[in-house]
Amino acid sequence: MQHVEKFAQMDPELADTILEMPDTFERQKLVYKNIKALGVHKPKVVEASIQAKVDANRKSPYYQPTGVSPAPYNNSAGDFSPSGQKNAYDQMQKLKAQLRI
Repeated sequence: MQHVEKFAQMDPELADTILEMPDTFERQKLVYKNIKALGVHKPKVVEASIQAKVDANRKSPYYQPTGVSPAPYNNSAGDFSPSGQKNAYDQMQKLKAQLRI
């Protein structure tokens, strides 16, 4: 009965009532059932914070070697400003001229 102290701290009124009972097997059985019902025997479970869960899910499940650069299509931050559009148009014209289309 190693969890009796925890049980007494959780519900002192019930613990006092049980202590007034005669010391029999029924009393020990009642204490055991209450310890199990209240979950005193289980260790305290520490809830992970939501931010820790988000950070854990953010990690990629795929292997990425360290010496290899990322894929070129992964860089999808396009420049849609007027100057960026002009640069993209000039680049396309240059590529077309190289292909002689």
